[in-house]
Amino acid sequence: MRKIAVIGSGQGGLLVAHALLQARYDVELYSDRSPEDWLVHGRPTGTAVRFARSLEYERRLGLTHGHDDAPRMEGLKVTICSHPGKPILALFGRFAVSPLAIDLRLQSAEWVRAFERGGGRFHLEKVSAERIDEIARENELTIVATGKDGAAVFERDAGRSPCDAPKRRLAMVNCEGPAMRFDDVPFAAAKFNVFDGLGECYWTPYLHKDGKPVWNLVFEATPGTSYDRFGGARSGDDVLRIAKQCVREMMPWDFPWLEHATLADEHSWLVGAITPTVRDPIGRVPSGRPVVPLGDAYIAYDPLGAQGANMGNRLAEALSSAIVARGDRPFDHAWIRSVYEPFFTRWAGPAMRWTHLLLEPMRLPARYLLLAQEGADGTTLGGTPKQRLADAFTATFDDPATMVDTLEELRRTRRLVAEIAGTAMGWDVTKRLFAIGARQLRNTLRA
Repeated sequence: MRKIAVIGSGQGGLLVAHALLQARYDVELYSDRSPEDWLVHGRPTGTAVRFARSLEYERRLGLTHGHDDAPRMEGLKVTICSHPGKPILALFGRFAVSPLAIDLRLQSAEWVRAFERGGGRFHLEKVSAERIDEIARENELTIVATGKDGAAVFERDAGRSPCDAPKRRLAMVNCEGPAMRFDDVPFAAAKFNVFDGLGECYWTPYLHKDGKPVWNLVFEATPGTSYDRFGGARSGDDVLRIAKQCVREMMPWDFPWLEHATLADEHSWLVGAITPTVRDPIGRVPSGRPVVPLGDAYIAYDPLGAQGANMGNRLAEALSSAIVARGDRPFDHAWIRSVYEPFFTRWAGPAMRWTHLLLEPMRLPARYLLLAQEGADGTTLGGTPKQRLADAFTATFDDPATMVDTLEELRRTRRLVAEIAGTAMGWDVTKRLFAIGARQLRNTLRA
């Protein structure tokens, strides 16, 4: 029986620990949080919304705690604003399978307990970079699934890391009180608001650690703008107060919905920033023993594209399958490259490109697609050609590789629109581009 160590009790680490335990490996799990720590003292680490492919992997492993109770998201409403309070375009996209957002504090606590019940060994310990090497000496392979101290043993891949500073300053808060559906959306929805030059925000239905449906609100501000105002927050109440100010000023259509919201629990908030980073998958430890990354220890995504948790699931699946297929052969550097390079090409790289398409000023191909779908009302999944275009955009969150090339090149976007909606759509979209330009100019003059 081969001996594997997993460091970190977040989503990716627990998935790979369970997968290997079920494949009859000797698995040790290290974490600085017990299940009780997660539930009583922990902060949520993010929204961790997962889409169809990621959820299917959890179900195959039997890790479905919260799946039945989590509030559904039948689709996504995107509102594009030229200025605060001035929407110019909307998208109502439907999901074929509802994504789920489950409080990682609840999930990690339950999955650690299930790991121990299944025969895995759990060590409550804060693991430093030096301790990683000691653990590696005792195991045939060590998987680092924590992006804090663990990331220090993996070198930054400058060629694949898209920037060396955060693109956004972030704030997140979980709140209760607002209705779980919106009056202006004909389905159970998440909302995504975009403000040209300022940033974005999104509201996600979320299963709280106490088992209640709440809302996870995330604000992504371009540094130095008028929207960048959460840096002084020192509590969840501070974040929620500033959030209400932003919503009242910038998206007044949602303010009555949020006005009386209260904090879900005293720990339900985060403020900070993430520098999108890709790291080399071969850990550098003094012993030279095989150490590989998972989750944020491998790639840190800005959360705007909702790819962090999903890529963690995908890599956990790819890595555990490769370990099993390796049999008794060594986990050498060539093997590590053979696992991570195809994964980056197929999954992680497109996910990073997709995220940065959302972070950058909107390009012409994306504008073309959004204009082509305008008029889709979200009433029925794929019910009209325009709805199929809206749904194609929404489906990209589950697999960015299906759309990212299209949204980077106008010729491909036009081809997609023609295939789904017909060639006659092209001239109509061109006229709308001019109309949107005129509308933006008027809004600029009125601002």
